[in-house]
Amino acid sequence: MSSSISSDDHTALSQAGRRSMLKLAQRMTNNFCSGVCASSARKWDSLQMGTLSDDMRVMTRKNVDDPGEPPGIVLSAATSVWMPVSRQRLFDFLRDERLR
Repeated sequence: MSSSISSDDHTALSQAGRRSMLKLAQRMTNNFCSGVCASSARKWDSLQMGTLSDDMRVMTRKNVDDPGEPPGIVLSAATSVWMPVSRQRLFDFLRDERLR
């Protein structure tokens, strides 16, 4: 919510537009986090596909009346990889935007 944007700059968002974008970003983040966490609030079904390796997981759920989401099928896919570095080094890498 920077106040350093000139009022003459017509490409910038208004204050209300900025708030709306921040609310949208917060909803998207909340939906993503609640979607990938192992919560009992939402029932996920594992999608079995013969070509997936053991370290890949694809899950689906039916969205009926979640606010902020259109009704339909939600698909989530995940995998894991082994990184040959220490946990601390990986954490430092992800935390520091100059290294990424």
